[in-house]
Amino acid sequence: MNSHKLFACCCLLWFFSTDVLSRESAQRPLELLTAVNAARAAPDTCNLRRDFHALSWNEKLATAAAEHARYLHSIQRLKHTDRNGRRLGKRITRTNYAWQFVAENLAITTKEASEVVLLWRKSSAHKQNLCSEKYTEMAGAYHNGVWVLIFAKPKAH
Repeated sequence: MNSHKLFACCCLLWFFSTDVLSRESAQRPLELLTAVNAARAAPDTCNLRRDFHALSWNEKLATAAAEHARYLHSIQRLKHTDRNGRRLGKRITRTNYAWQFVAENLAITTKEASEVVLLWRKSSAHKQNLCSEKYTEMAGAYHNGVWVLIFAKPKAH
């Protein structure tokens, strides 16, 4: 095989593998949002009022979650501060999200959103974040085995 054909073959393989990865990444937010709201609605999980509000997705929170997931993957451990020692509130503020309440769940586990939510349901601290009625928005990210889920309520204007 000459070098032109090999180059074309490698580029084609890269194109298709990148497309698959980007489609998979694009589905994860919807899967996580669905799994979190399903858990919140389940009577055996949160025991919320019947008129509880489903959380909505926020792109600014998603940016912060994705950045933190990449960082956690790079250090191969979970921690609630970034490389500069910033805690969640400061990381969220950097995205220009004016928040009233924020919380974060982290995990190193499977790729399935429903399975990571199940793990968080089994931990009292994580379940407390999952079930709190004070949050109205969320976002999450997955990067090579690291999950970051951010809950928030924006400041009233």
